[in-house]
Amino acid sequence: MHAVTVTEYGATPAVAEVLTPQPESGQVLIKLRAAGMNPNSLIDPKGGRMGLLDRAKTVAEQATIKAKEGLDEVQTRRELGQAYDDLGKTTYELALAGEITHPRLAAGVERITTLTAQLEDKPN
Repeated sequence: MHAVTVTEYGATPAVAEVLTPQPESGQVLIKLRAAGMNPNSLIDPKGGRMGLLDRAKTVAEQATIKAKEGLDEVQTRRELGQAYDDLGKTTYELALAGEITHPRLAAGVERITTLTAQLEDKPN
């Protein structure tokens, strides 16, 4: 992959070919199609100029925090989906066994039973 690299503090940034990082557990790899940097971004809020590495570090830390927040939300949504799935399976099993009844369950139970039978009838 291409990356803008700075080999030492104060050096001029240069585009270089580097190995694509492999995300570890709990990390994500984000594919960028384009990136840019505003020279004004190198000015810190106190009015002084930030070094490129300092600014890059700050931006990377902010991106990491946002990615982790996004990852937490994805994990929560996945767990919520699994909880709904578990509840649905339990409800289906109880309705099929006649332990619970409700008019809104009848169509769903019939549909799941029909689809399950279709899958069992198909040769592997």
